[in-house]
Amino acid sequence: MLVRVKVGIVVPYSWSFWGAVVEHAELQSEALRGLGFDVRTIIGNDPPGSFTRVLHPRLGRHGNPPPDVIPVGRSVIVPANGSLPNLALSPRTVPRMKRVLERERFDVLHLHEPMTPAICVAALSFARCPVVATFHASGELGWMRYALFFWGALMDRIDHRIVVSEQARDSAARWLPGAYDVIPNGVLIPPEADPGNREHRIAFIGRHEPRKGLQVLLRAWPTVHAATGARLRLIGADPLAVGLLQRRLGVSTEGIDVLGFLSQ
Repeated sequence: MLVRVKVGIVVPYSWSFWGAVVEHAELQSEALRGLGFDVRTIIGNDPPGSFTRVLHPRLGRHGNPPPDVIPVGRSVIVPANGSLPNLALSPRTVPRMKRVLERERFDVLHLHEPMTPAICVAALSFARCPVVATFHASGELGWMRYALFFWGALMDRIDHRIVVSEQARDSAARWLPGAYDVIPNGVLIPPEADPGNREHRIAFIGRHEPRKGLQVLLRAWPTVHAATGARLRLIGADPLAVGLLQRRLGVSTEGIDVLGFLSQ
């Protein structure tokens, strides 16, 4: 009888709020299932309700997660590394993680951002199978100093380390020296796409933060727009933050569509 390998993908963020790592994990899960693996994703979740609206003013997806997703706790916004990730830090997360791992009996765990509490740290603590870890972040990562002090010893439980870029490898190796495989993020290509209404349009997709370069694009935009007549579509950046940036840079709104957060 053929027995499928069971893989647990562990994500320290919330399923309810879209982000690069969440998308990476979902596409990874889909790809592994297509190869015949039995896959579960362990992640935070913020159900609909007034409590979630207070903690998370940002638009999210607050329905029920799909059956292959195992939610283990609510999240809160924690400013880190120039962004505002939704980290699952509920006190109930740790015992839930222990129960999930005991029940599911995974053959392999794949942790995304393994140093991040509370989900990934709990997974490292309770794991009884091989562990693969992918490091996504780049930058100084000053918070790692405290993470290493409190739970750095758990890093010895990682059997294989992956980074998504050379920059991420440099950042991770600064705190956790060792061997890393560089496997860049994939790009989702739809089976088909309507090319209509795309002429003379430029799309910026990403958060408003210095690393993404939106301020550079906005400074250049009046010249580009005047010369080409093209329109700029800003996707994923908070409209209020974009408006403040435009006023600070003295950039006109002409030829710019600020679309804000969109679903996949």
